[in-house]
Amino acid sequence: MTDTDQPQPLADAEDPRTDAWVHIDTLGPYEAKIDPTKRWKGLVRPRFALDTVRKIAARTQEQADKNNYESVETIHVIDGGTDREGNPRAVVLHVRWVYVEDEEEAQYATLVMQPDDEGLYSIGGDEWNWYEAAPDTDNRT
Repeated sequence: MTDTDQPQPLADAEDPRTDAWVHIDTLGPYEAKIDPTKRWKGLVRPRFALDTVRKIAARTQEQADKNNYESVETIHVIDGGTDREGNPRAVVLHVRWVYVEDEEEAQYATLVMQPDDEGLYSIGGDEWNWYEAAPDTDNRT
């Protein structure tokens, strides 16, 4: 990303990835990259830089503190220093409720989210809604 407040067009017009601003349920907007050729359950899944994941993690934990940890999925970032090239290293966890086969009550599950080959994280709950939005408005598209 550049230093501007707006996502910039990608240099390669053949590249299917686009920069976007997205809302996650009521949170956001957050800067993301979207690749329409990569889908999860038929839906495009935004990918986020680690700094953005930290912002999302803080907001999900604020929601959990306010509403109840049993009603909100949360993201957690555990920092781990830097790699040999000076890039930040971190463990990203997604704590959510899941139903296990033959169980009547949901149980906590903790997923370790791996960065892709560009260092971006495709995070989000199975039931989270994604909206693309202009950065300074609540207009969702």
